[in-house]
Amino acid sequence: MSLREVIDARATILEQEQKLYTSAITQINTDMKELLTNDFGSQLIKNCGRDLAGELVRTFFDTSDYHITADQMMKRILEFKYDNEYDPLMVGDEVHKMVFNYNDPESASTMKSIMNDLERSKQKLFNKEKIGIENGKLKSRYKDQGMIQKGKQQYRADRHAEGTMEDDYTGKTETSRVNSRGEQVSQLHVEHTQALSTAYVYNRYMKESAEERIKEFYNSSDNFTMMFETANQSKGDVKVEVKVKVKDGDGERYEKVDITHKASPHQMAKAVADRWEQLPSEAKQKLKDAGYIDAEGNVSRHVKTELEKNYRRSQNAESKKILKDTEFKKVSKDAGNHTAKSLSKMVAGQVIYYTVPALIYELRMILRDKKVNLKEALRKLGKAGERVARYVFSKLGTMFKKIASQGLKKFLKSFFDILINLVKATVQRMLKLAKNLVLAVVDAAKTIGDKQATPSQKADSVFQLLSVTVTSFVLELLFEYVEHQFAIPEPLLMPLQVIATVVCTNLVMLVLEKADLFNVRHGLLLTNIQQVFQRENQLYLRSFGDLSASNKEDTDRKLREVVAEIEETKIRLRVIDPHTDSVQQELERINETFEMNIDFDKEWKTYLGVDY
Repeated sequence: MSLREVIDARATILEQEQKLYTSAITQINTDMKELLTNDFGSQLIKNCGRDLAGELVRTFFDTSDYHITADQMMKRILEFKYDNEYDPLMVGDEVHKMVFNYNDPESASTMKSIMNDLERSKQKLFNKEKIGIENGKLKSRYKDQGMIQKGKQQYRADRHAEGTMEDDYTGKTETSRVNSRGEQVSQLHVEHTQALSTAYVYNRYMKESAEERIKEFYNSSDNFTMMFETANQSKGDVKVEVKVKVKDGDGERYEKVDITHKASPHQMAKAVADRWEQLPSEAKQKLKDAGYIDAEGNVSRHVKTELEKNYRRSQNAESKKILKDTEFKKVSKDAGNHTAKSLSKMVAGQVIYYTVPALIYELRMILRDKKVNLKEALRKLGKAGERVARYVFSKLGTMFKKIASQGLKKFLKSFFDILINLVKATVQRMLKLAKNLVLAVVDAAKTIGDKQATPSQKADSVFQLLSVTVTSFVLELLFEYVEHQFAIPEPLLMPLQVIATVVCTNLVMLVLEKADLFNVRHGLLLTNIQQVFQRENQLYLRSFGDLSASNKEDTDRKLREVVAEIEETKIRLRVIDPHTDSVQQELERINETFEMNIDFDKEWKTYLGVDY
């Protein structure tokens, strides 16, 4: 053993230390690049792709009540670790997903149940009775004829007293004609904006005597306008019908369904305009003379606008009456029943959310060992089951809290959905906005109550939540307008709305993230950078410590061998007799230990003078 070997071992340590240091710096640079790179476009595409997958599954497979989307579940399964689990249901994470879940499609089970309850309780307000036969035809009139005539007479008298007897659709003043009996009669009729023939009420949620009060509304100034007689006579039985798919034996077919009682102002105005444009030539000419139809035979834009405005005014007034006479205890009871029916899905969602990712993680760990046999795999599987059980048990408190929160939101959703389907027009839109805002407030309260989040994080999450809520509502209004203007079929409109909502909300989220109004992203970035340095520093020190320990042990062993050889040589030299004993072996050992490179044979020959 030579001292050179010890020195070389020390040099090897330094070389390996340099490699460790270079590797640590390279890893830090890589991590910093990932943190500091902010590719808006690729991030938008990535987020939209995930959200679109989740929303399509939620919309078409009715998974809202699980409160976890397919893309969130997949990401959680793929990235799950016990010590660092991806948890999208944590407060403040992916708030736009919560907003998406505020509204369910009409195909959702709860929405179907609500609509079925309403349809079963639908009651026609005005019924006719037979009063005889005239000219071979059965003659009938409304049972409430007295109320109807009284309301019309009062409205006409009030308009005369106010000096406003003019056509509410063209602005022309009142004119008269001579009837068959030679009497002067007005050509302006008191017209029911919402026709009595299509007036219904949902008795399930109405207070006692509510029917009579709503009947009074239909025969009041809130539902009356002055309209040219020919226009009024041809408008009464106008219907709005939509095609719906129904099962017919082994196949499916489309049939028309009358939705006049819940049609929008735009749909009603369009149906009336279509009726007038298809009248016989004589009646159509009268409408032209009265200013309802233009020279091309189409209803004028002004008249269409007035039609829609008056329908909206009437429907809003009716909706206010309905809400005033709604029995909210019954609405709450049904909302509670819908919540109870969805409870099994909420529980299943939480069990799946916490059990499946942990179980798949354990299976991956077992299957990673290619040499494991069946017996060993079963033993590991048993241990894995115990770990999964402990993990799920540790999350029971969190699960119950989430189920309670989800139950509250489901109750509020069902409560508002019932009310929304009771009313019409602008009141309906306002209730939709109120529903979204109330649910946003519930989520905001949950965020504010999170003890682990900082004030800046709470403010940022709440601001994002409200921003996405308003964006989602505005998009819904926009698509209502698009549907009316372009008559896009429902099967095509729904996917378009889902795509537009996903893209726009992600744009809003990324813009807010870039703006970083509450300095959350900057603080998070600094924290992540610090974590990178700390992690790599710890890894470097641990690796260097292992390397140093291993090399120190080898170096100490070699030094001990050198010391032992030197001590052995010293002892030998003390007892040797230079006159009788040879010291060649000891000299060679000293020569080798200190790498003196002396050739003793050559030196001896040189000394004797025989070196040739």
